[in-house]
Amino acid sequence: DYRQQEFAIAAALSGDVNMIKAYQSGDPYLAFARMAGAVPSGATRETHPKERKLYKLCALAVQYEMGAASLGASLGKSTVHARTLLHNYRKTFAGFARFKEDYALTVNVTGVASTRTGWKMQVGPGAKGTTVRNFPIQAAGAEILRLACYELTRQGITLCCPIHDAVLIITTVEDIEPVVARASAIMEAASRIITGD
Repeated sequence: DYRQQEFAIAAALSGDVNMIKAYQSGDPYLAFARMAGAVPSGATRETHPKERKLYKLCALAVQYEMGAASLGASLGKSTVHARTLLHNYRKTFAGFARFKEDYALTVNVTGVASTRTGWKMQVGPGAKGTTVRNFPIQAAGAEILRLACYELTRQGITLCCPIHDAVLIITTVEDIEPVVARASAIMEAASRIITGD
């Protein structure tokens, strides 16, 4: 299972230093809240669960291009409150925000959205901006999982099926720990190959 995969991909592709630090902290959502000044430096999931939840939902909302009104409604907060959260995100992760906009501008000029490995999507004049800005993250996630599945199978691990950003493998009870360790290493390598990190 890739934990917080989309956040990690966004950090790697954009090279946003704050996003990378947040991901490496082990809890990017709480790290985001810390970086935005919403919680003290010693905050934990246990001491600030509400703030962590707000900043997690904000981070996911940005990944899926949710606007302030929709975010506010999903949080049970006002649109103004949601705008503040989104502003904090763009300020804290300015490198990622620039990456998304630069990517969208490039696609508008070329008419093609593509990944680092060359997977392409033709983009016509009616394409939604949200689709274009989401493409590099979603496509990289799909490429990572495809490569991981290929390598797992090639290296003799019995793959039952992929499940969104995870895989289900089959092995004997006696072999479960070493096989899971090998599978995890293969999945990590696939991620590094696709993101270039």
